[in-house]
Amino acid sequence: MLSILIATYNYGCARLAAELRTQAEKLRLKENGAFDYEIIISDDGSTNKDALAENAAIRSWPRCKHVLLTTNGGLAHNRNELIRNARYEHVLLMDGDAAVCRENFIETYWQSRHLADVVCGSLINPPGGPAPGHELRYRYEREAERLRTVTFRSRYPYRHFSAFNIMANKRVFEHVCFDERCVEYGYEDALFGLELKREGITVAHIDNPLIHEGIDSNRSFLQKTETALRVLKRLGSPLQEQTGASRYYAMLTRYKLDGMARFLFRKTQKLLRKNLLGRHPSLPLFSLYKLGYYATLH
Repeated sequence: MLSILIATYNYGCARLAAELRTQAEKLRLKENGAFDYEIIISDDGSTNKDALAENAAIRSWPRCKHVLLTTNGGLAHNRNELIRNARYEHVLLMDGDAAVCRENFIETYWQSRHLADVVCGSLINPPGGPAPGHELRYRYEREAERLRTVTFRSRYPYRHFSAFNIMANKRVFEHVCFDERCVEYGYEDALFGLELKREGITVAHIDNPLIHEGIDSNRSFLQKTETALRVLKRLGSPLQEQTGASRYYAMLTRYKLDGMARFLFRKTQKLLRKNLLGRHPSLPLFSLYKLGYYATLH
């Protein structure tokens, strides 16, 4: 049996929940009582009244529940609360800004439930080009597509781990959970992947994506990136040994170039931001920005 868990913050998920419910009902009828489900949307202290009203509408649907957390505790806390409240032995976790793109999404997961303790389905980008002012996140996500093929993910099952779209046996969470030190944006997924590896929990990757619709504006994504880098600095080892900006900063420090990196970043930060917030952002400059910003945190 399956608990479908949707973590969201100020984002309307009723359309997502409706499509998942339609698929789950078809599977329930097909399995003739051998399959049942629930859908829970958890708003993490959301304040957007339109999103809250949309999500609250599912309370009248059978097998569906809407939960409103009183304070914004972060994505890790929200996911942990969802898992604690799940009824069934398998949980399907996804973020609220997802969209279903295949008619057999639920059935594919259900048929794959015995492949491993955790089964990952990944994400794909929305069709078409970016909306004006959203080019940086769009280009970043397009570049990341090479890391999301089933072949690559299966070769490195714990690397670049994403919990945007995963199914797990609920007993997994007796051994690991999402790190609630991650109150702000960033790195709860990477830490979770490291914990899965440390505990020897098996992970399988399959071709069963969701569309990621939440493509941030350039300014919002840059702010989130800076927040994530501050989180990375605070969390320390072992995450810093696994993450690009902190690994490159360690190399600079080893060769006593960290001071030069801080100096150059402060001199060029405005020019870098102008490019990254513009219509044609450069991903190599984005990498330099992340390294320079991380250097200034030291």
